[in-house]
Amino acid sequence: MSGLSATAGRCRSTEPFYENHALVRQARRDPGAVPEVYHFDETQALIVMEFLSPHKILRRKLIDGETVGGLGGFLGRFCARTAFRGSELSMKSADKKADVGLFFGQCRDPGDHRGSGLHRSILRRGDEPSHRGPRPGGVRPAQ
Repeated sequence: MSGLSATAGRCRSTEPFYENHALVRQARRDPGAVPEVYHFDETQALIVMEFLSPHKILRRKLIDGETVGGLGGFLGRFCARTAFRGSELSMKSADKKADVGLFFGQCRDPGDHRGSGLHRSILRRGDEPSHRGPRPGGVRPAQ
């Protein structure tokens, strides 16, 4: 399989699942910015993708003190394109909801379909999940 590279999940069994879906969406939203995914096998936690050569991990380049010309512009355009094209301003509402539903459980235990562990622990304590932080004066919602 010349020109192909295969990577398997290193941590959780769900990691390749989310990596595959993220790469496919990023490629659709900013073509040419991420390696093309040729095949994904969920059972074997295997992603077969485009082989990038020559290739060096960006983190390693930065640690080694190398400068990468145009990096700021590339990352800015990538973030803008993927954020906008992944928003309800660009997507059909049903497609956006499907994406949110797919990635919502990213931190959950495999096989647990109730949502993330963090979300469950917040609800177990009786707190109202909020993006705004704690309520003033430590007031808890009525149970």
